[in-house]
Amino acid sequence: MVRSIERTKKTILFLVFFSILGFVFSPIFFGIMSSILPSLGFFFEVSDKLTLDYYKEALQLPGINKSIILSIFVGFTSTIISLILSQLILSKIYFTNFFAVLSKLLYPLIAFPHITMAVGISFLFSSSGYFVRLLSILLEFDRPPNLDLFPDNFGLFLILGLILKETPFFLLISIGFLSSTKVKEFFYLGKSKNFSNFISWLFFVFPFIYKQLKIAVFIVLIFSATVIDMSIILAPTTPSTTSIRILQFFQQPELTSFSLASCLSIIQLVSILLIVLIWIIGEKITCNQNFLICLRYLLDRKNKYIENILYIFSLFLFVLFVINICISFLWSITDIWKFPYLFPNEISIKNYFIFFKFNSDSFLNSLTLATLGSFLSLVILILWLELIDALQLKYRFLNIIFYVPLLLPELTILLGFNYFLLSNNFDNKLMNLLWIEILYIIPYTYIIFSNAYKNIDFRYILIAKSFNKNYLTILFKIKLGLILNIILLSFAIGFIVSISLYAPVYFIGNGEISTLSLEIINLQASGDRKDLAVATILQMLIPLIVLIIFHLNSKLISKWNR
Repeated sequence: MVRSIERTKKTILFLVFFSILGFVFSPIFFGIMSSILPSLGFFFEVSDKLTLDYYKEALQLPGINKSIILSIFVGFTSTIISLILSQLILSKIYFTNFFAVLSKLLYPLIAFPHITMAVGISFLFSSSGYFVRLLSILLEFDRPPNLDLFPDNFGLFLILGLILKETPFFLLISIGFLSSTKVKEFFYLGKSKNFSNFISWLFFVFPFIYKQLKIAVFIVLIFSATVIDMSIILAPTTPSTTSIRILQFFQQPELTSFSLASCLSIIQLVSILLIVLIWIIGEKITCNQNFLICLRYLLDRKNKYIENILYIFSLFLFVLFVINICISFLWSITDIWKFPYLFPNEISIKNYFIFFKFNSDSFLNSLTLATLGSFLSLVILILWLELIDALQLKYRFLNIIFYVPLLLPELTILLGFNYFLLSNNFDNKLMNLLWIEILYIIPYTYIIFSNAYKNIDFRYILIAKSFNKNYLTILFKIKLGLILNIILLSFAIGFIVSISLYAPVYFIGNGEISTLSLEIINLQASGDRKDLAVATILQMLIPLIVLIIFHLNSKLISKWNR
């Protein structure tokens, strides 16, 4: 009888376990398959003939080679520079008092969505932007010149925008891994060999950080090479990146255009696999002893120049980050701002009232999706980690499962999944969108939540069991009570991720659900800077308010725990 109950219990646990796997992998599987089939000319109930003609046509599109190369170039360049800058900053400040301050500053910095940085850069470098206004003081012109500065043909502004966002991300993740690395011992070993701070960090500390940072690097690399929202604002247009070419074909109503979009999404998937392969080969080369000797010789001779240039560039990026926010805020309260004045001629807060009058639904949708998505992500993670413990499964293989959506181009998944949902008449747009958003929220909450959950002191649980406490009491009052601070932080990070999502809303919402991210792209196309700035500031403020609430709650929780 007891064995039968245990067997039934284990069967139920495995059913829940595989249900979660299905929840995560079914959109990925059906998304990829529903991208592959239309790319071969197969449409349910329309055409069942498979052909490679669409691939031939896609590869012969004007400028498609440049689009693919541009995407690869942007992905590699922004990732490498962000990674190097993050380690340079750590090597400079790790042993200073500012390190503790940096850890607190990074959360607000990563809270700002990617798209807000793109909008800030457009406010700075467009033909009538702030940079040109500054130039007008020196060159004395009173009309915006046609400089053709923004956007550039090489994706440099897109790279700049990505670096502004990815450097704080790498810093935050690296700081999280420092506690498991003997930083002082290895760093001072390098210093004993008369290396500079940066070289000591790069050769003796960074290799240990990179082992744990590798998945985050691949996520950033893939995201940078396939980013959509920032590309719409910052990427060149003739031709643009592969993601924008896919979007352009998707927006056309013909089935032929959808087949070409599907072909390009599969080509993008192949190019991403190629990028990752090249990165792995690059890892092997950099680990070669002869390469390290050459690198050490080069850095040793040119160290001061290279290190100082990178450090100045880091300071420039921080200043640019702050200026972006300030310019966006100024535009949001501008009533009249004539060229070439450096500050608004008249200011007013009526822009906010006008925006809310016409876009309140987008604001409320953003809050609703972020709240529900973050909460459900946490519920799924708690269930998942409890199931792994109950079924005594190994963590190592299962750790990577939630990262899979971030390790694939989102357009390959979203384009196909959109087609799959429409073909099968899944009309509940809110549920469909929530499902997809959870897939992109979970990886970030898992990074924060899982380690804290695994490191709960088991002695507390044993004490609770000795008092005959039931499972739910142990779970909610002991386990979750001990990491309540981390739960709130995970919820806050999930909320921030949801607020910044654009592609899932565009492809799965099908124009029926609008959010702030979607409104920012629409307003960017309309050229209305005041409404655009209001939407941008709101998208910055919401994550900041969430982090402030978390900070205040964490103080109360810490006081209560003491």
